[in-house]
Amino acid sequence: MNTSSQLPNATRRAPVIEVDGVRYIPASTVRETYGFSHTALWRVEKRPEFPTAVIFNGKRYYSEPAILEWARSQIAKSMSARVTAKAA
Repeated sequence: MNTSSQLPNATRRAPVIEVDGVRYIPASTVRETYGFSHTALWRVEKRPEFPTAVIFNGKRYYSEPAILEWARSQIAKSMSARVTAKAA
C-alpha cells in the first residue's frame, strides 16, 4: 500500500540539480524526452558529439544546456540532409 510519502516506481524521478547556475537533468529525463531506451542512450553516449554525463549520488546527469545544444545540432543535421536529398 502506498502512502503519500511513497510514490510508485513509475512516478519517482531523480530531481533536477542546479550547480553554479547550470541545470543538470537525470538520464531518465533525457530518455523520456528524446525517446531513448536504456540501451539506445548507452550507445549514443559513446559518440563524441554527445554530452558527457556527470555522476551525482550514483546517478547520471547531463548538463541541460549541453543536451539542448546536442538536440539542436541533430535537427540541423537532419534538415541539412533533407535539403541535400531534395537537391539531388
